[in-house]
Amino acid sequence: MSALTFPMNDDVAAYGLNLLLHLTVICLGVLCAARWIFRRDPAARHYLCLTGLLCLLLAPCAVGLEARAGWGLVKLTLPGSAAAQPVAAQGDMALTGSEAPYRAVLASALPAQPTLLWVGGA
Repeated sequence: MSALTFPMNDDVAAYGLNLLLHLTVICLGVLCAARWIFRRDPAARHYLCLTGLLCLLLAPCAVGLEARAGWGLVKLTLPGSAAAQPVAAQGDMALTGSEAPYRAVLASALPAQPTLLWVGGA
């Protein structure tokens, strides 16, 4: 069942959310301008819609560049992002910065090597 699920991390979800926002704003802006501003000029309305389609095609690149540069006109982030805290990995445990003082206690409580306990019945 786990093979059917897509492992969605925070960066992919934020990229998709920002892309959806950009595409919606571009579509609404172009269609409203074509409807109300260029109502009586079909050639200008045609060129505006073609320009809008070109902007829709370039929107994923623009969102990716904005995410890489760290700036943009509108940028949505996910609440409680895991990337906000540095994570230190030790063995099978991943500890955030606030849990680091407990590392020595946890390391002494856990065995160094995994052990197998065989309870055999005959």
